[in-house]
Parts: sequence; structure tokens; C-alpha cells
Amino acid sequence: MEQATELLGFIASQCPFCDRTTAFVEAFNYVTRLLGIPDPYVREKSEYNAVGRRLHLKFRELLERRSWDLELALRMAAIANVADSHVLGCSATPRDLERALEEGFNFHGEEIDVLLRARGGKALILLDNAGELHIDLLLGEALSRKGFKVRYAARTKPYEVDVTESELRNIVDGGNIVLGTGTAYPPLYTRRIRTELIEEMQKADLVVAKGIANLEAFLDCLPGTRLENLFFVLAAKCQPLAKALRVPYKSGVALPSWRAEELCRGLLRRS
Repeated sequence: MEQATELLGFIASQCPFCDRTTAFVEAFNYVTRLLGIPDPYVREKSEYNAVGRRLHLKFRELLERRSWDLELALRMAAIANVADSHVLGCSATPRDLERALEEGFNFHGEEIDVLLRARGGKALILLDNAGELHIDLLLGEALSRKGFKVRYAARTKPYEVDVTESELRNIVDGGNIVLGTGTAYPPLYTRRIRTELIEEMQKADLVVAKGIANLEAFLDCLPGTRLENLFFVLAAKCQPLAKALRVPYKSGVALPSWRAEELCRGLLRRS
């Protein structure tokens, strides 16, 4: 109880002076220091990944039958983002990840024709949670089959159930290039990540950012995070975001960054 009170005091002292990404990451860092455990979610991530690996094999067969249809791969990557342990109003288990993909959720792809028509170049996928990353790897393979040279990026240090750079290196094939932020911050929080990752994003012909954290980081760092050909792929797993994006709650969504900025900035100004 004393630790909880101390944490609340810390968050209260930080929130008036920082954006939401910083508040979330530094609160998490603070808790890990209190607990003396650098990565409190190792077991949860292992459970998510066990389900993700099994689903990867199943849905890889489906994509092969569909000739690696890129829109289907996008749909699966967006819907897989519904699984998360700590989103207010949507605490999902590894079983929920499986159910979402097998039963299917709403999917809204907006202004994604440019992405679907693209052929070749450098693609960078900015990853989010454990478990779903195995579905994201299918999206990476679909892009590779369209002629893209695909790279992946993740947080370097632990944050909730997000995959880390070192974990990712142990999962992907040795031929895939893995980049890290150098911190616990998400890849699109450009104020506190490695310069080389920013440069890679700027050079990429296509950047796919997974999850709410990358969307919030993008909005927090505007105008510095504006990139050409940046697309967000996520699930609208909190009510305010669903309302802002004008989609049903828990829908999978894919849309370009300019459209995400247009829809979400009003919400952030009111918050």
C-alpha cells in the first residue's frame, strides 16, 4: 500500500509536466525500480508468444492459400493488436488473441490503396506487443513477397508486455535486421530513441507502426514525427480512440499517419 501511494504521488507530480508517453513509460520504470524486477511481465509475454507461435503457423497456411494477399495480412495484424494486458477497459488474455483472429473482428482500412499498390523498396515495421508480433511477422513476409526489404524495430528496454529488441532477435530469422530504440520508449517517440532508428525511418519507403503506443508517441512528438508513407495498424481497444477514429470499439484499423493525425488531434486537445 505504501508503494502504491508513492507511485500515485510520482505520477501526479509528473503528469502536469509531460506528455502521455513519458508519463506511462516513466511510471512503469518507477514500478520496476520499486519491485527490483527489470521485467515484471516475462511470464505473461511467454504465454502470449506461445499462442502467437501456434497462430503464426495456422495463418501462414491461410496466407499461402491466398497468395500472400497483403490486405488480409494487414487485417490480421490489426486484429491481433486487440490482445494486451494493460489498456484501460480492455485487458485481454492470450486466449483473446486466438479468439480475435479465429472469429474475426471488424476491420477498417482507410486510405490504404497506396500501401496495397506499393511494390519494392525498404519497409520498416515498428512492433508492439508479444504474441501479436508473430502475426506481424506474417505481414513482414507478405511485404517481402511484394519486393520489399523488411526490417523490424522494437523497444530496447522492457515495457509491460511489449516485445523487446533482444527478445525479437531470438525470434526472427537471422537474416532479418532488428533495430532497437535504445530505451523503454516506443519507436515513434523520436525524442528519446536512437538517432540511427530515426534515420532508418526517414530512409524507408514504407513504415508500418503497430499499436496505440506508437500512435500516441507520434502525436506526442508532432511535428517531428511526420514521415512519408507511415501507416498505423492497430486495434481500437479503448473507447476514446474508437470514437476518435470513428470505428466500432475493438475494431482493427489500418490508416495513413496524416489521416490518424487529422482524426486524433482534436481528441488530444480536449483531453
